[in-house]
Amino acid sequence: AQGQLAPGERLNQPLRLSSFTSIAAFCERSDVVFRLPKRFAEELVRGRQLVLREALARTDDAATHVYLYWHERFHKEPMCVWIRDQLKAVHASAVDEQ
Repeated sequence: AQGQLAPGERLNQPLRLSSFTSIAAFCERSDVVFRLPKRFAEELVRGRQLVLREALARTDDAATHVYLYWHERFHKEPMCVWIRDQLKAVHASAVDEQ
């Protein structure tokens, strides 16, 4: 059928949502799978017709991509700049340790 993926085929389309809290509502109306931190996912599935499963551990050496999102009005906010820099530094050191 049109719009369906073959087993193992990956949909490589970016998705933009207004907030992370809208992920659960989006998933209920689609066949999209999201990978989220466990605590966040546990909260989002409460009261919804969603299935929560533990993510499989990566077994390859492929780089993990981390994306940071923020509203443009906070782009130059000192606290937001600081936390983005901290996250970038932590991710860079984790990649270097592999």
